[in-house]
Amino acid sequence: MNINIFWAAMVQMFGRPWITERGEQPNQMWKELIEGHDQETMTKVIDHFKWSGNPFPPNLSEVGLIVKTFKGSVHHGPARPVPEARPLPSEQEADKKIKDVLDCLQSGQKRRTAFLPGESFKSHQDARLEALKNGKTAAEFESDRLLKNGWTPADEARFLRWRSDIMKPQKRHEGSSGPSLPPKIPF
Repeated sequence: MNINIFWAAMVQMFGRPWITERGEQPNQMWKELIEGHDQETMTKVIDHFKWSGNPFPPNLSEVGLIVKTFKGSVHHGPARPVPEARPLPSEQEADKKIKDVLDCLQSGQKRRTAFLPGESFKSHQDARLEALKNGKTAAEFESDRLLKNGWTPADEARFLRWRSDIMKPQKRHEGSSGPSLPPKIPF
């Protein structure tokens, strides 16, 4: 639709408040929003405001929402690049990471993990699905697994305190330009 037709209709509906708040001529943002939509869609938009009963003129965002309602979707401007998908680790890579964690456990160090010693990624996923089918929640499954690995409620409390500490904004040391490192996990 021609922006001038839309602008004239809005001036007729809202009068001086439209001109005072938006000017006699549309700016570039208004042009980008209105131009390019078909006559039928924009006629519905104008009718919406004509029969809305609202004495105050709509802003750009409100008009955009109504256009989207009648059109289905609105996107103007250059297309945004699609974010690059991070590849999922292969089953072998996942198994290696799990083995590293379990080696850590067997050496006597505590590590928060829901994988049982010697369990592969696939076995873990199968056990998790089975537990969910049997009525357990994911949280209950993870909690049971943590307990089987020797993780105590006291360990979990320390972990949650540590995690909340690292989520807080960190102070930088004087003379440092980079971000501070989170505190080491206390186990």
